Amino acid sequence: MVRKHFPNARIVADRFHVIRLVNHHFLACWRDIDPTGARNRGLLSLMRRHRHNLSAEQQTRLSLYCNGFPALELIYRFKQKLSYLLLKKHRTRKQCVVLVPRLLRAVYQQHAPCLA
Repeated sequence: MVRKHFPNARIVADRFHVIRLVNHHFLACWRDIDPTGARNRGLLSLMRRHRHNLSAEQQTRLSLYCNGFPALELIYRFKQKLSYLLLKKHRTRKQCVVLVPRLLRAVYQQHAPCLA
């Protein structure tokens, strides 16, 4: 699958490192969009967590903040979707065959605006 869809890939990493890299780039994008907000330790804590680990109050706070930055909200949602997909463990080959198109679709959807 890697050779077919990512022919120029040089390194294949485990999901922990992929999620770490996704988070690193997400935080860099966030700093570009709102440098002041990115320095807020409370918001940083919320942005780093998986959405399913946030309390209702934390989700509300994060939503209110993201409403002011539509681009950040889209990037955050993508990061959450990608992380959730990458966190799936203990899958058979047959189950992974279903997940691969979801991963590729998510990557292509984010990449498509860059191609236009």
